[in-house]
Amino acid sequence: MKNIPLFILAFTRPESLKEAIESATTNFSIGKIYVYLDKFYDVDTNKKQKEVIEYLKSLDNVIVNRAKENKGCSVSMKAGMDWVFSIESECLVIEEDVLLTKESALFYEKSLPLIDKSNPFVIRFGQYFWGFYVNKLAVEQIKSFDLLGDRKSVV
Repeated sequence: MKNIPLFILAFTRPESLKEAIESATTNFSIGKIYVYLDKFYDVDTNKKQKEVIEYLKSLDNVIVNRAKENKGCSVSMKAGMDWVFSIESECLVIEEDVLLTKESALFYEKSLPLIDKSNPFVIRFGQYFWGFYVNKLAVEQIKSFDLLGDRKSVV
C-alpha cells in the first residue's frame, strides 16, 4: 500500500484526535497528516485546543492550519479541504472522531484498482460521511453539500 496523505478536521477533542490518528496510521500507510483546526471561541475551548496542538507537535509529518475564526464544522471542513487539496491531489478525509478500521483499509485496497483516477472519485468508509478517500476532482462536488446546515430545507 502506498503512503496516503491524511486530512483531519479537528477542534478540541485531544483524546478523540489521538484515537483517530492511531486508527489511521495503524490500518493505512499514512504519509503526511494535515490537520485543520477550527478556531476556539472561549477560555475552556482554548485550553483544550492547546492540548491538541501540543499533541500534534509531538508527531512527525504533521502540518497544522488554524482557522482565523470559528465558522462551524461544515464551513471549516470546506476551508480545510480547499487548503489540503491546494497541496495534495488525493487523500483520506476524516473528522477527529472518525476511526478507520482494518476493514476500511481492506476495502480501500480492493477498491483502488477499480478507480479511474482521471475522473472524480470517492471511496466512503462506513456510515459517516466524513470518512472517505477522495481525489481533488471530486472536492467541489463534495463541498456543494451542506450536511450540517439547516435541516428544514431537506425534503
